[in-house]
Amino acid sequence: MADLPAVMAEEARAGDGWVKIIADWIDRDAGDLTPLWPAGVLAEGIAAAHEAGARVTAHTFATESIDALLDAGIDCIEHGTGMTADHMAEAAARGIPVVPTLLQVANFEGYAAQGRGASRDTRPA
Repeated sequence: MADLPAVMAEEARAGDGWVKIIADWIDRDAGDLTPLWPAGVLAEGIAAAHEAGARVTAHTFATESIDALLDAGIDCIEHGTGMTADHMAEAAARGIPVVPTLLQVANFEGYAAQGRGASRDTRPA
């Protein structure tokens, strides 16, 4: 987890000007999506990518992930279905694009059904 800043800096130097991160993932034990990164590690990672000349976008659905992303200086939010009205206002005020994929919301029940019975943590390592 602490390697996130180094990995993001490396990806920034090797990429096309953007680094994409996954901000939250299904935690079966919690019964919902949970943030993948502590706020401080996330902020260090985004800062490292920025220092290397890249912008950062985040794949996110969980409400609990948004504050840390905004506080860390995220450049774009993908999906953002958990954003509150305050989050949306803050993103708009900062000029942060939000790329919604509302079509997928209708599919969430089916995705969840595919994972029923899974007892292990499915978050990426």
